[in-house]
Formats: sequence, structure tokens, C-alpha cells
Amino acid sequence: MAPRTFRAAWRAWLLAILILAAGIWMARSLATFLLYPAPPLPVGDPPSGWESLYLKTDDGFAAAAWFYPGPDGVASGIPLLLLHGNGEHLGTMRSGGTLAAFEALGRPLLALDYPGYGDSGGSSGEAANIAAGVAGLDWLAERFPDRPVGLVGWSLGAGVAMQVADRRPERLAALAVISPWARLGEVARAHYPAWLVNLLLKERYDSVAAAWRLSIPVLLVHGGNDRIIPVAQGQRLAEALPKDSRALFLPGVGHNDILGHPSLWRALETYLAGR
Repeated sequence: MAPRTFRAAWRAWLLAILILAAGIWMARSLATFLLYPAPPLPVGDPPSGWESLYLKTDDGFAAAAWFYPGPDGVASGIPLLLLHGNGEHLGTMRSGGTLAAFEALGRPLLALDYPGYGDSGGSSGEAANIAAGVAGLDWLAERFPDRPVGLVGWSLGAGVAMQVADRRPERLAALAVISPWARLGEVARAHYPAWLVNLLLKERYDSVAAAWRLSIPVLLVHGGNDRIIPVAQGQRLAEALPKDSRALFLPGVGHNDILGHPSLWRALETYLAGR
């Protein structure tokens, strides 16, 4: 091959590689956006009785959080850390009634936004979200040194909660996961071709692996008609949870309506009683 022809072929191959790399980068960016669709709405002020604060995470970002000390500033029982789903932030939890429902449990509550959500700094990702959750758990443990902490996560928050619990088991007295997955990749493959998931998905959130290392009984609640995180995922995770854990599967309940189901709140109240 003549030198000029060789150089032209080399440039063509280089251009093709650059285009392919750019395409993969753009596709992965899209996958990240689909996994972490932070609401574009302003967060606003916390509800009456809640305090606004920022938690410094180990990766250097500040996670925005709201804290509810309880009625008249006093609440008994273990404090709870709330970890929300991927399409929410503190403001939508307030406007949608989720925070009010947790208030009714009568315990100190800390709800936080993941990096890149609401007023939190940084960008969302598995490591960053787990770091924010750990910061929230540590803050509660320091605020209430005489009490262990409870952790409640829904959807994405359940995946984060499993990893936080795996990193801070000594501080936990309770863990409740609502609409959880066994492994994130398995959920993605239920909606997209496996080859595409294998190429683009970097996050793992392996809840099953974390479950095998837990020692406290866990409450798991899943909707039987969940089309986003299929109920089979909750069933698989339930099999890996510690002995004496409770799994509640609600027939006819989907993904986005489970937080409004009375059976969920009764189960939470029963599970948290005496803890």
C-alpha cells in the first residue's frame, strides 16, 4: 500500500473509532439520564416543622436534606433515613404527600436528595448516591448517639439503601425496602436488549450480594402488578434476606401507586413498633 493510501486508510479508521467512541459516550450519557431523571422543578422550602441542611459526603459534595425532629421537636423511637425513587426530589415528596405520610409514623426523619437532584451538588451515580446515603446515616447516628437508626428506601432508594446498610450494619436497627430490585442489570434487561444493557449500563446496585451480608430482619414490600421493577425481583431479593425478615407482596398494586396503599403503612408501623 502506498504511503498516501496508508495514511488515508489510517485516518479513516481513526475517524471511525472516534465516532464509535463518541456514540458510546452519548449512549451512556442517555442511559444515565434515564436512570436518574431528576425532576426539573424547584425544590422550594421544607414543610412546617422541618429543617433544611446540607450533608458533606466523602466525595466532597453537599447533599441537600430536610430533617423532621418530630411533633413539637420531640419524637420517640429510632430515627429514620428516607431514600426516594429516581424521579423524585424533596420538593415532589412534599407536594405528593410522601413526607406527611412518614411524619405520621411519629419518629425523627431525615430525607435527602442524591447528588444532582434538587439543591444537591455533584452528579448522580451509584458511588455518589451511596456516599450521600452513608452521610445521612452517619448524621442521624451523631444526632442520636443513644439510638440505632432505621433506613427506608423506595425503588432506586431501595437499591441505595441496601448498599448503605451493607456499609454501616453496626448502626442499623431496621431496614425497609419498597419496590426493590435484586440487581439493577436484571431490571434493565427486562426492558431493553441484553447486549445494549451490557454495553451501556455501568451501575450495578447488587442488592442480593448486600442481602447475604445483613444480619437484621428486613421488611420488603412489593406491588404484585409492578411493571417497572417486576415483582419477581422482589421475590428474588426476599430469598436472600436474613431469617425473620418479612416480605409482603400486594396483589394488583403497581410501582407508582404503592406508597398510597394502606397495607404498606400498616406493615411499616408494625415493623417499626418497639424498635
